[in-house]
Amino acid sequence: MPIPVILATPDAALAEAWARQCGGREVLRLGRDALPVAGVAGVAAVVVLDSVWENSLPPEFAACPTVLVGLPRSRPFEQARLAGRAKAYLSYEESTGSLEPLIPILTELAAAAAVAALAVVPASAPAPPLPRGMWLLAPFPMEG
Repeated sequence: MPIPVILATPDAALAEAWARQCGGREVLRLGRDALPVAGVAGVAAVVVLDSVWENSLPPEFAACPTVLVGLPRSRPFEQARLAGRAKAYLSYEESTGSLEPLIPILTELAAAAAVAALAVVPASAPAPPLPRGMWLLAPFPMEG
């Protein structure tokens, strides 16, 4: 299953510059395209997030590998950096040409996170006791 790249920016020209660097991967635009629905393992996606739209990103994508793009030394950009919000931080200018090498790495991270989430067995309630007088038989002969 391909892992989409979600572009979250209100700037159409910036989104086009980002999309050209995605190397043929499925590209979805926040606010324009239907986004994947969270499944058992959550959502597997890579997010390229404009810092001005950080609060617009649906919460199910918060754990996805993210590249935060913004104006360095601006309050939203620096707060996100201090909080460790993303895997990479780029200025607007850098993002128009330096995004391409990051996408394959972040795609691998998203895939690994999805596999790890599937491998985790959720805690469940203990099995109910057997009815009185009923025995649990082993599916193989027991020695002894």
